[in-house]
Amino acid sequence: MKKPEDHSSGATMQIDISDLEPRPPEETEAPPRSRATPPPLPPQGFAPPAAAAAPAPRSVGRLLFYGAIFVAFLAGAIFGGMKVGLALRGGPAPAAPSASATPTSAPAIVSIPMVEVTGPPDAQ
Repeated sequence: MKKPEDHSSGATMQIDISDLEPRPPEETEAPPRSRATPPPLPPQGFAPPAAAAAPAPRSVGRLLFYGAIFVAFLAGAIFGGMKVGLALRGGPAPAAPSASATPTSAPAIVSIPMVEVTGPPDAQ
């Protein structure tokens, strides 16, 4: 083998064929199998793995426990939401005044004066 030389950028490098290592001969391929027969089984045969077994069903007690926890959580969320909503609104709505009560404030009717709407002036 030749000693590698210092190559600067842009220089051409030459490789001798005698410097290359010979390749090992390629292995011969197995003859193609016919489709008439299936491929042979591995030596240990076919056995399904133990991990592929179906998972055990959950017990009814555990299912009821999770259901009760969910219902309690849902009830707490509804109660908490209503409590926050009432606190922000300022408590329950006041009852409507009865007819026998005398009004002490001004009447609730507001009168607005009429406004006449006319078309644009005719430009001639």
